[in-house]
Amino acid sequence: NLDLPSVSNVTQAEDVTENETVTITATATNATSVELEYVENFEDPVTIEMTEDNGSYTSDIPGFAANTLVRYKVTA
Repeated sequence: NLDLPSVSNVTQAEDVTENETVTITATATNATSVELEYVENFEDPVTIEMTEDNGSYTSDIPGFAANTLVRYKVTA
């Protein structure tokens, strides 16, 4: 029986304003590390290690100018 890593409950603040840092929170099980990858518009992805606290992981995406496309994903 394989216990593969799983990520769930990914959340972020709603109604983000221009140049506001956004904290991403996720729950992970069977994970040795959890990473947040984000992309500004169509630039190269930025990957950062998320901080763990009792199975809940958090990391921040820096604020960007209004109308900036920011995509992100959480992986374990």
